[in-house]
Order: sequence, then C-alpha cells, then structure tokens
Amino acid sequence: MAAGIHWYPGHMAAASKEILRYLKIIDIVVEIIDARAPISSRHPYFATYEGPKSHLLIMAKSDLADGYATTRWRQFYAEKGFSTLALNLQEPASVPTIIRAIKDIGAPLWEKQAAKGMKPQPLRAMIVGIPNVGKSTLINRLAHKNAVNVENRPGVTRAPQWIKPDDKIWLLDTPGILPTNYELKVTAINLALIGSVKRDILPIETLSEHLYHFMASGYPHLFESYLGGRIPPTYEATLDHVATRFGLLSQGMPARDQAAWRLYQDFKDGVIGPMTLEVAY
Repeated sequence: MAAGIHWYPGHMAAASKEILRYLKIIDIVVEIIDARAPISSRHPYFATYEGPKSHLLIMAKSDLADGYATTRWRQFYAEKGFSTLALNLQEPASVPTIIRAIKDIGAPLWEKQAAKGMKPQPLRAMIVGIPNVGKSTLINRLAHKNAVNVENRPGVTRAPQWIKPDDKIWLLDTPGILPTNYELKVTAINLALIGSVKRDILPIETLSEHLYHFMASGYPHLFESYLGGRIPPTYEATLDHVATRFGLLSQGMPARDQAAWRLYQDFKDGVIGPMTLEVAY
C-alpha cells in the first residue's frame, strides 16, 4: 500500500471498544455500506465478524451505483448468509422497508420468548458503518426527527446513543470508524472517491487519474456522455477537455487542477452516472 495513508481520529479508537462492549447486549447488527464500494466500505470490525448475531447489510446510495452490479453484490452477500437491502436512504420508503426487515430477522427471537411464556422484548439493533455512508441519515429517518447531525463529511457522529423508532425496536447508533491504515492503496482510493475519508488524504491527481482509467474501461458510455464525445487517449488530454467543456480556464487555479477536482466531485455526486467501483467475485 502507499505509505502514510492514515485517518483515525481519537474518538474512533474509543468507539471500537464501545462496539465490542455493546455487541454483547444487542440482537442484530445493521451494517450500512456504500453500494458503490461494497467491499471497501465494509465496517473494519464486522467485515470479518463471524459471531452469532444476525446481520442485516444495507447497501445505501444505491441510486448512485450500477444497478446490475448491486444485484450481483446482493447475491454475493446472500451466499455468505447476510440479509441485504439496496436502498436510497433519502427516499421515505426506505424507513418502513428497514423496519420490516429488522422485525423479520428478529421474529425467531420473539417466538422463542413467547414459547417460554415471556412477553416479547424490544429488538436491540446496533447500527454500524464507516463515515459518510448514510448512517446518520438513516438514524434521523428512523427516529422521525433530527436525532444526530448529518453532514456530507466523515466523522460527524461522536458517541453511541439509543434511538427508539417504536416500541418493538431499540436502535444503537455508533460513530463511524475506519481502520488505522489500509492494506491496499485501492481501498483508500475507493473510500476517498465515495467521501468516506477526508479528500486530502490522497492527492487529487491520484483520485482523478484513477477515475479516468476506471471510467474509460468500465463505463465508457457514461464517460463519453459526460464528456460530450469520445474519451481522449490520455489522462492529461481528458483534463484539458474537461476544463474546456466546463469553462474552468480562468478561475484562479490551473485548469488541469480545476478539471481534476471537477471530475472527482462529479463522480462523487453521481453527476457522471451510476457506477460501482468494485466487481462482485
């Protein structure tokens, strides 16, 4: 991997210990990932978790991802025993869909309690996810109010908190955490491209050049539509084309630098089109 790729604020180290503590008392893990990077955006602890807790995997921002790739990824995770949903968490319909999925997963637990003559207890679900995958948006919608801050930057949620959307479910919100480093440089690139790490963790040239090669080979039709013509043969020529096409020639910053930022931002915001950075295998 590239040396020096680190992003691990102090509150994230404490959050890791909190997650392990709360894991003992919850019934279900609800993990939010970004549908555009279904491997890179996995939670660093739960990506390798093989414990007894039921696990719902929500592929958020599905509107920004390649629909065919999302279907393949859902099949991939289903084969590994996950319950999965692919959602745009900005849509109101996402809330009842998630509530229903949590209750469906928890139904066997309620049946066991009823068989013992117990009153069914509220399901305790822990919401986990790395920064900026949509976790705070989900919590706010489930709580029917602005229970936590929502900002389009990583690392906003700071401390675990319980949310009770109804009398049958308790949700534990946890801060988004990332590993202390990245085994693969491409993981750091993917996380930067979807906005889950600070965008200055890697040079913008690294991100935009990666995008150029990725889109030219994987999504040429979308890239050509964005460019308004054929894809230039080199990365540098593409930056020149973007600068000209979008009038970035006299705004204080060198044109190619502006074009690199524009390419990055337009991908992250879904302007270029729905794409998935990783292929299901």
